[in-house]
Amino acid sequence: MSKLSVLLIDDDAISNVFNSMILKRNYPSVQIHATCGASEAIDYLKGNPLDKPTIIFLDLNMPVMNGWDFMEEYKKLNLGIDVVLVTSSDDIGDIARSKDFVEIKHYLVKPITVKDLKEVLA
Repeated sequence: MSKLSVLLIDDDAISNVFNSMILKRNYPSVQIHATCGASEAIDYLKGNPLDKPTIIFLDLNMPVMNGWDFMEEYKKLNLGIDVVLVTSSDDIGDIARSKDFVEIKHYLVKPITVKDLKEVLA
């Protein structure tokens, strides 16, 4: 695998810390940028066009701009970065809706496991 760079988007700081730890433990050279909201993530992606992440891990349930709102804005950027939903929602409606976005490659229910990571990053 080439240089792995991950953008974590989750309003829960503990989730960002946990996901960073599990990523670093299993992929020591990974570069991680964590944001505490979807708006901040959109700003980051717009402001760093030459430093794009390899993959985005996105929470769904966030205040102000939720994961679905992020996806609508993200599509407009046309960056071609795969998105993995990492959410506490196992709602069938959310799972079905995720299939409407070609950018969303995986749907994971929190917490991320090592098995999940290996499958997603294979």
